[in-house]
Amino acid sequence: MHAPALRIVGTFLLLVAAWKSCEYFVSRADQHGPGAAAVRDWRDWLFAGVAAVALYGLTLRETRRGIWRDTRREAPPPQTPAQLLRAQRLESIGILAGGIAHDLNNVLTPILMAVKLLNKENGEAERQGLLAIVQAGAERGADMVRQLLSFAGGLEGEKRPLQLKHVIREVHALLVRTLPKSIRLQVSAADSLWQVAGDATQLSQVLMNLCINARDAMPDGGALTIQAENALVDEGRARQHRDARPGPYVAVAVVDTGVGIPANVLARIFDPFFTTKELGHGTGLGLPTVLGIVKGHGGFVDVETDSAKGTRFTVFFPALSVVERPAAAEQAAEPSQGRGELVLVVDDEPAILETAKATLTAHGYRALTACDGSEAVAMYRQRAGEVQVILLDMMMPVMDGLATLGELRALGASVPIVAMSGMPVEARVESAFAAGANLFLPKPYTGEQLVSMIEAALRS
Repeated sequence: MHAPALRIVGTFLLLVAAWKSCEYFVSRADQHGPGAAAVRDWRDWLFAGVAAVALYGLTLRETRRGIWRDTRREAPPPQTPAQLLRAQRLESIGILAGGIAHDLNNVLTPILMAVKLLNKENGEAERQGLLAIVQAGAERGADMVRQLLSFAGGLEGEKRPLQLKHVIREVHALLVRTLPKSIRLQVSAADSLWQVAGDATQLSQVLMNLCINARDAMPDGGALTIQAENALVDEGRARQHRDARPGPYVAVAVVDTGVGIPANVLARIFDPFFTTKELGHGTGLGLPTVLGIVKGHGGFVDVETDSAKGTRFTVFFPALSVVERPAAAEQAAEPSQGRGELVLVVDDEPAILETAKATLTAHGYRALTACDGSEAVAMYRQRAGEVQVILLDMMMPVMDGLATLGELRALGASVPIVAMSGMPVEARVESAFAAGANLFLPKPYTGEQLVSMIEAALRS
């Protein structure tokens, strides 16, 4: 029997013994007067009440103690302050990335379309050159946003067949201008490298992060080498890495002649926010980002380090087989001209409304614009028979895109609806389709992408 039960039974027995003792003294009192019986009845009831209260209280106390012990036994161990801080930081990064992506994409979208419109006009060579620079900068900014969202877990980069030697060449050109003179930079890439399927911006980030770490490992100078070659990973090699599979890879190595990585640090180099650099000189996100991008491309990372020789990071990217290599991509054809179809464009950004309307008009379409969902619903009621496509932003004040979709479909709108957003995360895209969208156009988009999407919507 458990100790709590023994205590309860023991207390009950003590109370019974006390009751019997009282009965003995009360029976003797019966012999000394006629009121003794009444006194005995009153004491019996009093004793029974006290005993009941005492037993109930003791039982309740023991029950609560047992529940408390079970709760302590089943409760998970509390998180350490470091773990809580890490979780909060990761959440903050995701929120920050989402907010920046939305606002910056709204800025980039009209730039991309306005530049294309200006290019249609004849002008001086210098003017055309400046426009090309603006367009390249806007496209680069869009790539940075995609990279930021990818790190935050909100967007997968678009993977296309590419040659890593072209990525290495771009990184080399950047490193030549940024590395100190005391570091010798060498690049070696096989001429017959296999193709890989990847996002060029993310792969550039992998190499840049590794090269920055190599630079920091050589404060007094040294040699930094980037090597790329084809590699066949067999079963034995694949078993050494949890994320590896046998097959053809393209291996890119970043080798330095620095101080190496201590054993106690090596086990933590891929932990987010772990850094050995001074405060303000490192975020601890470089190598975790490298690992995340490489895994996202189906590859793995190998690390070799020696305090006397330096460190070698080798990243393995799955190679495309011969049958998977597509022919050289043909130049994208210009979108065809519209035939006066009416498109309702809904967005809370006036610049996007203006440039989208101008782009559609230049390609033979007519365009109506609405700055929020309520205005769009009212406008569709008035011209339901004319509107043939609706281009709808998902993040707007007053009435957002999902609510607007519901209202339009409730009105019986059967026209194709193209949802668009500067935060094209998977959950948002799925929500748009679930609410009744037919297609999705991520921001920022060029004029050609806009017109091509309208064409696809009309065909659907």
